[in-house]
Amino acid sequence: MARTRSALPGPDEVEDLYALASRSAGDAGVSDAAALSATLYDLALDRDDVVAVTAREVGELVGFGYGHRWRWAEQTDDWSLDLAARLGADAAGLEDAFAVQLLAVHPSFTRHGLGFELLKRLMIASGAPVHWALVPDENSPAVRLFRRMGYRRLAHGPESATGSPGLLLVHG
Repeated sequence: MARTRSALPGPDEVEDLYALASRSAGDAGVSDAAALSATLYDLALDRDDVVAVTAREVGELVGFGYGHRWRWAEQTDDWSLDLAARLGADAAGLEDAFAVQLLAVHPSFTRHGLGFELLKRLMIASGAPVHWALVPDENSPAVRLFRRMGYRRLAHGPESATGSPGLLLVHG
């Protein structure tokens, strides 16, 4: 598990992994979503509360997850405002919860428990009692993984990174 900026993968490496993972899952708009995720990750690196987990095989990034505490006062972009409006009174339950921003596994390493292990390590390392993630609202490996970890549906959210309708899952 990496916690210091110097030990974390660079945005380009994260973008490449996200694109590979998404392409194998059949997600549309892979290039745009991968680039957006890399940009958001790069911006998040300036935060002091970022927690990240990595898995490498012979130096190559094969698994990655990161997130940070969610504070509504910091969220002034249109996507976050849309999320708050959709959640209504439930939005307060996400204040200071840990937002899982990205979890990606190289296609060669799927279905071997790596995603489960990365998510488990990320949740433990966060130290937060409540975690949440926005995933595409479809029967996908991501939804199955989060549900297997005990996440439950809270609401339909704004679009996911791939442009498909989002499903907000919460744990805790």
